[in-house]
Amino acid sequence: SWGVLTWLPDMDAWARSLVGRLAPGGVLHLVDVHPIVWTMDPQGEADPASRGRSFDYFRRGRTHSVEGGGSYAAPDIHTVHAREHFWTYELGQVVTALVQAGLALEFLHEHDAVHLQVLPELVRGEDGLWRMPAGTKDLPLSFSVRGRRPG
Repeated sequence: SWGVLTWLPDMDAWARSLVGRLAPGGVLHLVDVHPIVWTMDPQGEADPASRGRSFDYFRRGRTHSVEGGGSYAAPDIHTVHAREHFWTYELGQVVTALVQAGLALEFLHEHDAVHLQVLPELVRGEDGLWRMPAGTKDLPLSFSVRGRRPG
């Protein structure tokens, strides 16, 4: 999956539910936007090293709420009274929730590409994924976790 975590108000409950539904030996492979990306101001400097930050990385249980029209799926559509609520989790929170729910972690990888243009300067590659332009400082744009339910 891509982009599921931002819609979850309770990471621990999600992890328990997910791992509890895996068959013994069942595998979870999760791919999502790296949480560091959600701290960046998309209107800021083109270089992430000097870009302003819109949100804290360490959320401490807070919810993001933004006003606006449109949607990530249809940005040109304008809606009235559009308020979006979303959550970000530190990478450690995601992994810890899965492990505490009983998942045996096989790997955690960070990647330099993501499935959508989450920052305006990202460039789409031949593989359809978005990356920082050549010559700019990189940062992790996505991560993947794989684990197995013991048994």
